[in-house]
Amino acid sequence: MTKKNEISSILNNSKSLVDLFNTQVERNPNKNIFFKKHNGQWLPQNFSQTDININKIRNFFFREK
Repeated sequence: MTKKNEISSILNNSKSLVDLFNTQVERNPNKNIFFKKHNGQWLPQNFSQTDININKIRNFFFREK
């Protein structure tokens, strides 16, 4: 499968941006997606770490009171 066909397949099988993100978490958990500058140095954050942070935020807002 070519890269173009692979991307098309992922897009066609996704119903939302959340689906696209979750696919990347599963397929490329260690691929860096975001970078932040800390003390003059760029630090990476991969899909897996980003997923953990998103779940922390979601759990905060949807926790039982």
